[in-house]
Amino acid sequence: MTDSIKARVFIVGCPRSGTTLLQSMLAAHQQITSFPESHFFLHLYPHNRRLTVTGLTSKMLLPRVERFLEEIGHPQWRDRLPRRPWPRGAWARRFLAMLDRVARDNGTPIWIEKTPDHVNHVETIERWVRAPRFIHIVRPGADVIASLYDVGRRYPDQWPAHSDLDKCIDTWNRAVRSTMRHADRPNHRVVRYASLVERPETVLRDLCDFLQITFTPDLLDRRRESVSSIVQSDEAWKAQVGDGIERDRASKFADLLSPPEQQRVRERLVDISVLDEATMGTS
Repeated sequence: MTDSIKARVFIVGCPRSGTTLLQSMLAAHQQITSFPESHFFLHLYPHNRRLTVTGLTSKMLLPRVERFLEEIGHPQWRDRLPRRPWPRGAWARRFLAMLDRVARDNGTPIWIEKTPDHVNHVETIERWVRAPRFIHIVRPGADVIASLYDVGRRYPDQWPAHSDLDKCIDTWNRAVRSTMRHADRPNHRVVRYASLVERPETVLRDLCDFLQITFTPDLLDRRRESVSSIVQSDEAWKAQVGDGIERDRASKFADLLSPPEQQRVRERLVDISVLDEATMGTS
């Protein structure tokens, strides 16, 4: 049987880098079904590395998938989930089949899943997903770290690790190291946040070519309509995604961090100059 799903796409990058903004643009395309954050591959393997050899998943996977099914409007599919330990391969096949089913029901040949932290699980995704494609988005580290630090202080329950500035730096460094490892691979495309904001049509045309679909100029006009399907009611930090793109340019670095903190950030940032202009989607 021919696979009617032509592309399974993952938007990844450090949180607060513009992943939701980019997703809202692509989700407006009539050939794409887009999903809220699943966090699936963050929990496919047990968090205790000593248990990896068991072949089982994290205990967090079942409740996270149950929540995801609620978010995509298919709570009845919870009955298809295991109530006893399942090997991770069976979990991956069941989860991906659900995404494929939603896309087929929507009449779309492409689906996009956007969990920023999946950037650190690329190898896992490539192991379990048939011919996946990845779109990485990279924003200047100083801006991202300041934004992470801000949400960590404003939403400590949802972002407990990011009230610590050094952990914010570690989060960005780890994400961009993963992007640099994969940037030159043919199933990966890297987008510079500044290019997305300053030349969104150029970037979207390039990404449509990457996904082998036709660019339509109404993507930018229709992106606000797609926000409700990808932003949940308890994600207050994403509230401005539906506003004008201009607002997404703001940086909190100078206002939020003291001069010594700014210096600490600059000294610890990973050098991403190896991500050249062509790779970064700025043509």
